[in-house]
Amino acid sequence: MRNCRITVSSGMTDATYAMLCEKARRRFGADLSFTRVNDDGVIAGFILELDGTVYDVSVGTQLELLKKKMTYGEDAQ
Repeated sequence: MRNCRITVSSGMTDATYAMLCEKARRRFGADLSFTRVNDDGVIAGFILELDGTVYDVSVGTQLELLKKKMTYGEDAQ
């Protein structure tokens, strides 16, 4: 069993979290167990950590990337 850590806003409903877990199982395999971490620093979206890889689809990160692109151009990472 592989552990998947999902960081979300504490405002995320249990139903939405369950849907997110189910989508993760479909994408990465049914052998997942989940650890939920509530972090009010996550404005919207989520941060998923699995097998040493971080999938950050939080709005805060997307805004930071947009800010960098606007400041430094398309080559900004």
